[in-house]
Amino acid sequence: MRTTFIETGLKAVDLFAPIPLGGDILVTGDPKAGARLVGTELVCRFARRSGDFHGVSAFLDPAVADAEDYAADLQDAVPVGAELISAETIPVERIRQANGVSAPPLGNVVFAFSHRASYLDAFRQAVRSVRFASPRVPLTSFAVTEALSPGGFDARLVLSRALAAEAVYPAFDATASSSNARGLGEAAPDHARVAKSAREAIARALSRLRPGAINDPAWEGNADPAERPSVQALVFLSQPLFCAEAYTGMASAIVPVAETVANFRTILEGRYADLAASRFRFLNALDDATLRA
Repeated sequence: MRTTFIETGLKAVDLFAPIPLGGDILVTGDPKAGARLVGTELVCRFARRSGDFHGVSAFLDPAVADAEDYAADLQDAVPVGAELISAETIPVERIRQANGVSAPPLGNVVFAFSHRASYLDAFRQAVRSVRFASPRVPLTSFAVTEALSPGGFDARLVLSRALAAEAVYPAFDATASSSNARGLGEAAPDHARVAKSAREAIARALSRLRPGAINDPAWEGNADPAERPSVQALVFLSQPLFCAEAYTGMASAIVPVAETVANFRTILEGRYADLAASRFRFLNALDDATLRA
């Protein structure tokens, strides 16, 4: 079966909003919820897979606040293998040149970081133009922004300030994120069922969430063993990031989507219902010895 999605190794993305190969993806959310952080992390992850992509490019809008500092931070965080471009306008020809007539199976990935609707509209038009000129080479695009929520995307990665305040990073809102990607059952059997169950469980936890709740043993989500799995699934959305390793000291990892599905299924089945949800924070994958230490 031909690959139809790009596996990122980010648990929340691969389970709830898998990336359609050659699709248009929106990364957005509340201001300061971490949309830019997730965009940076995705650039890092794709750049590390130099054999899978012909090119990874990121266009930075110099009109955004602290653009120069962010460009420097992004340059420090991203490994060799990605081209970072600060541009007031989207250079269509540069995208076209990168999207050559031959490329690895996953083709090319291009990002635009901006909070201006006009900049992102120009980016999307440029991507469409390049796809029309080179229809056989997959070109997957990411529009990374805050607050803006335009339509017409194949996947939406939505970040929540409420989750960021609870130290769930990335602060991925499973209830608002979505994707039209197909074929994940081949790589991760039971993906659709587990994703649906996990989304419903996390929605229940979010409906009762209040500031400081996750660390409060008296909160009903922690006190009731029947509800703990839903809160554990919510906290398990967090994961160490490659772009933050130097600051957090926590090692990141590429988590296979099949492992992610199996881990969430285990949580939802109640295997760890006797444990506090906080134990599931910043884990790449489940490990009995670590959880019960």
